[in-house]
Amino acid sequence: MENRYVLQALLSNYADHFRDQADRDYISARLNYFVRSRQQFLWAGQQAIEKYLKAILLYNGKSSMQPMAKLGNTKNTFGHDLTRLHKEVTTLTLLGYKLSQDQLHFLKYLDDLGAPDGRYQTIAAHSDGEFIFKLDELVWHIRRYCQFFPNRSLQGEDPIPGFQELQIEAVKNPKYDEDPMSFSIQNGELEEILKLPAGDESHEALVRINKYFGTGPRPPEPFQGFSNFTVPIHYLEWWDKQYHDMVSNYVKLPAYKEPT
Repeated sequence: MENRYVLQALLSNYADHFRDQADRDYISARLNYFVRSRQQFLWAGQQAIEKYLKAILLYNGKSSMQPMAKLGNTKNTFGHDLTRLHKEVTTLTLLGYKLSQDQLHFLKYLDDLGAPDGRYQTIAAHSDGEFIFKLDELVWHIRRYCQFFPNRSLQGEDPIPGFQELQIEAVKNPKYDEDPMSFSIQNGELEEILKLPAGDESHEALVRINKYFGTGPRPPEPFQGFSNFTVPIHYLEWWDKQYHDMVSNYVKLPAYKEPT
């Protein structure tokens, strides 16, 4: 077997692990939302999207560490930057991957407040009752592409013209927009969790008030989202450069800005 096929097989194996971890991060984000832990929800949600995007790159033979144009430049890595990862995935023209403006807005929100500074609450953060639904939508739309699309059959040695395109078009079939729960990925972690009996904690965390992942209609349940806002002390009116300089060796802070 040619080295490029061996390499892709290895990369796809790692991508499977990335996707499985992202699935668990996604469930963790939903659990954190239900217990009103905003920053934990944001961090787990950011981690899920980051791993999904990096898995897509690996499934398509691209580096999950840095843009292929900069390969070898260790200072130019993606890190936790969802915006850069999203842009890199859009360069995979065969996929036809794209997000709506609302989805991009929420991805940017996770980018800004989910990591890394948001973990330690050194930036202002907010949430509202709709954010869990926005995460569900964003995960579903990105995760569809989070699988390997071969260009040949399992038994064949030579590429089959149009073979990849047919698989990708199947993923984007409009019927899934009308019935998102009918979409599934073979051997996906979420798909395995959906097979667990009702009452299992992972299963319930995934399907609760979720119109994208589930096993069918569920009885309506009372649900009240939460909204809150937190402002670190270095954003308050009395904060000045003296305080900033005193603390900056002990806590990672954004650059100081003079009051306007």
